[in-house]
Amino acid sequence: MTLLERLSALAESADPNGSVTVSVAWLREQLAAERCSSAPTARQATTDIDLTVPEVATLFKRAKSTIRTWIAAGEFPNAYRFHDREWRIPQSDVNALQQRQREARSSKITRRQAEKRGDLGSGGLAAWRNYVRRA
Repeated sequence: MTLLERLSALAESADPNGSVTVSVAWLREQLAAERCSSAPTARQATTDIDLTVPEVATLFKRAKSTIRTWIAAGEFPNAYRFHDREWRIPQSDVNALQQRQREARSSKITRRQAEKRGDLGSGGLAAWRNYVRRA
């Protein structure tokens, strides 16, 4: 019996105008039983890891065409065509790209930070652009 079925049975047995109070222990027991019954098998786990282009596009908040461009550029080195049709991208490749993007963002220095450090001198925007190109 699924968690939804157990909760439905509880709701059916209660007064329609009343409220239902359950103990935390009962709720934890029901949730644990649900987790065990819905745990993926080894085969399901491997197929669930590989994401489609629309799923990755949603994850990165980008267009599907951008994800395909990233595939062509080698950002997802283990991406493959499923049945020679749609792309599948392993979760490990997605995690690796997210990590590279985080590192790139954290290594960038803002113009204000560069001004405070005195790296720009009085060159203004041109100095900033040159500074960013060197970094």
